[in-house]
Amino acid sequence: MLEEKYFYTDRKYTEVLYEKKPPIAYVTLNRPEKLNALAQAPGRLCDQLHDACLEAEADDEIRVIVLKGAGRAFSAGYDLASDERLSMSEEEFKKEYGSEAPRSLQQRSTQFRGNVSKSTRRWLEAIWENQKPVIAQVHGYCLAGGNDLAGMCDITIASEDALFGYPPVRYVSAAVSTLWPYQIGMKHSKYLLFTGGMITAQQAYEWGLVNEVVSRDKLEERVNNIAQTIALVPWVSVYGAKVMVNKYFEIMGMYTALGSLSDYQHMVHESEPGHTGFFKTVREKGLKQALSERDAKFAPFDINPEMRARRYDDK
Repeated sequence: MLEEKYFYTDRKYTEVLYEKKPPIAYVTLNRPEKLNALAQAPGRLCDQLHDACLEAEADDEIRVIVLKGAGRAFSAGYDLASDERLSMSEEEFKKEYGSEAPRSLQQRSTQFRGNVSKSTRRWLEAIWENQKPVIAQVHGYCLAGGNDLAGMCDITIASEDALFGYPPVRYVSAAVSTLWPYQIGMKHSKYLLFTGGMITAQQAYEWGLVNEVVSRDKLEERVNNIAQTIALVPWVSVYGAKVMVNKYFEIMGMYTALGSLSDYQHMVHESEPGHTGFFKTVREKGLKQALSERDAKFAPFDINPEMRARRYDDK
């Protein structure tokens, strides 16, 4: 019997789908119309993902967890529109929340980012510390926070159409997790985080970001075969191996890095370019227009010009 952990047993899953097919539990991000953007407000997708992972962990019939996305993407990253407070004017915010609430965009952003950092650590740990192996089944976009999610999983299998990257750096942002330096090394991490460009599944495989790349029509079958194989291995062997490998990275400082990143996030997000540039456009013209204007500046020099036609800004 594995150690019991607390989770909300009365949770009504709406933004994730939980499907139990012993010995496998399938957890599907279920916001396809938003490219499975990771909403971090209380009770939203990330909270439900946390609870679903712990539910599978506590179930003795489940040996492996498969994490995937509904629709045409795994996840396009954190949901910029999930907290309306960032798009309100100071007058609107004062009217809605009262004169004592933090009213300036800087104050609201600091509060919001702080909450995001705490929330992110919570649901990522539900995967990292899960006593059952977690496989990420990735197709389509795996961007920004989607990389945090897939990266925390023990194994990542991607389809040929998958794209990886951190485009938010192009509008003043900092990565939420520091997994890339451990997974793909210093040079590749800086390349992605300095340019905001995207790489293909094959590049991600060559860099060590994913374990295998298969055709889209074979993705589910391949993931299922790997999960069934793991389920046949004595659970104590699998659990021991996960603890051992994770411990190596924790000793190398991964958890310390994760805990300190919120300081860098605040520094970047509270900078003047962030408040007078991208987020100002979001407030005045909407998220789609802000993303369109951002991408237009990079078009002449984009490191992946063949990917320009693939849009992900409808989240």
